[in-house]
Amino acid sequence: MLLYKYIPLTWENDLTNTQKKLFKDRCDCISNNRFYFTKPEKLNDPYDCRPFFSVRKELKDIKAILENMEPEEVNWALKKFPSCNSREDIFNLIKKIDHHPKAAPSTKNFVMWSLQAMVSELVKAKIANVGVLSLTEDPINICMWAHYANNHQGVCLEIEIPQNTLSLDRVRYTRSLSDFPDIIY
Repeated sequence: MLLYKYIPLTWENDLTNTQKKLFKDRCDCISNNRFYFTKPEKLNDPYDCRPFFSVRKELKDIKAILENMEPEEVNWALKKFPSCNSREDIFNLIKKIDHHPKAAPSTKNFVMWSLQAMVSELVKAKIANVGVLSLTEDPINICMWAHYANNHQGVCLEIEIPQNTLSLDRVRYTRSLSDFPDIIY
């Protein structure tokens, strides 16, 4: 499968150290056929790799979150719930609070919000440990040339990617931004 990478190659004369490193990385991808994977916090779109979460209030959602956690994530979560020894213990504790007849709604909301904050922290930690290589299927997109090839002064590299490449995924755009999480005071 052929994909394309737009790269700016023209720069101002006085470059910062960060710009010099970026320029070196871009030249490296041409001369040594190696690519630089950008850390999510360095991406120019404030919404890239920054998911928003809504506080879940359904036990089935909490159960699904806990069931999908990797073992090391469960171990990390158990530190947040010192009276628990497993993901089932965490779920049963939350369920007990949720079903307790004397538990105030604010207590139930706080427990759900705390769990959601914990999941948000886990996702942020995972995202911090990945790199992003943005490629496109279109080598003649005028907007891509303008935004990513320094106003048409850069280059567009053609890259042959094997079909079975792991971690290759198409970006899914939405027409609207996600809602920000509910905030409970």
